[in-house]
Amino acid sequence: MKTIRHFKHFFLSISLLLSTTTFFWTTTFSFKAKADASCNVLLSDLSQYLNSSYYNRVTLIHMTNYQANNQWFGGYTQASLSKNYNGHLIGSDNRLLSSRIITLSNNNTGFDFGRSQPFDVLQPDPISYDIDPQTATIVFDNQYGPYDITCVGNKFAIVNSGDSIETFSFTKSAVPIIR
Repeated sequence: MKTIRHFKHFFLSISLLLSTTTFFWTTTFSFKAKADASCNVLLSDLSQYLNSSYYNRVTLIHMTNYQANNQWFGGYTQASLSKNYNGHLIGSDNRLLSSRIITLSNNNTGFDFGRSQPFDVLQPDPISYDIDPQTATIVFDNQYGPYDITCVGNKFAIVNSGDSIETFSFTKSAVPIIR
């Protein structure tokens, strides 16, 4: 029981960290959900990098802060992007939802820490990405979106879906050549 309590405390702490980080980004940079020229440099640079070698990949760290449909959670994903036939940056991986056990309550008691979605590190949720560099939009799981992307500098992006704030950090990486 003590171990389960420690896991719950740990993942609630991670959720708080994700929420605080997202709040910092959104209040510091005043993001708005609209396509603008802020992503031209970043998305063009990532596209050119992927074009330069078959072995090049773009790695992203994606954090979610979601609050809707009586659910409230933070999520974390690390994925690799490649370029498809129509120039989109695509990829998929598993998303770890750090506080799936928390749901918002509609009763007068405030938060309901129900157990309808217990956290299980061995059962992450799959997620896929389809980023269109031409329109600076993203589609999640081939069905959610397209959402406008706003970028900050040459590494960071944010998406406001209305139900969530999605933050991204990009880095270039090369797949090692095995000889």
